[in-house]
Amino acid sequence: MKLDAWIRQDHPLAERLRVVERLSQALNAVHDRGECLAALDPTRVEVAGDLRCDLSGAGRGSPEPGYAAPERIEGEPPSPAADVYSTGAIAWEVLVGRPCGELPAPLGDVAPDVPRELASAVMGCLERSPQWRPKDLTYLAQL
Repeated sequence: MKLDAWIRQDHPLAERLRVVERLSQALNAVHDRGECLAALDPTRVEVAGDLRCDLSGAGRGSPEPGYAAPERIEGEPPSPAADVYSTGAIAWEVLVGRPCGELPAPLGDVAPDVPRELASAVMGCLERSPQWRPKDLTYLAQL
């Protein structure tokens, strides 16, 4: 099932947290292979029955504006930092149930049931400057 369809369904917080964990692990695996994704968004992520995420559909194409890092919108090439931003936008959506938009509200304010550390970690992924984003998603996956 595509992640965008999964998000539209009602899922308990524990499952939403598991998808964020699996999404983070999947992106770390892509980066560990020395690869970047060109177009990471929920329509290009496949979610299996065990909530594992397959990102192979995000390897080609153009990023969707709601999920593209600011530098990608400005024409920069794919990068790990841009992937972290896209994953942050997707994680925000998984946890809230709707897209975060260009200037996302603080996750902790919108979804008070989400643990504070996790909400802060997701917001760190959405930093406008790539230098301020996490280098990988290990911490996000652990939370």
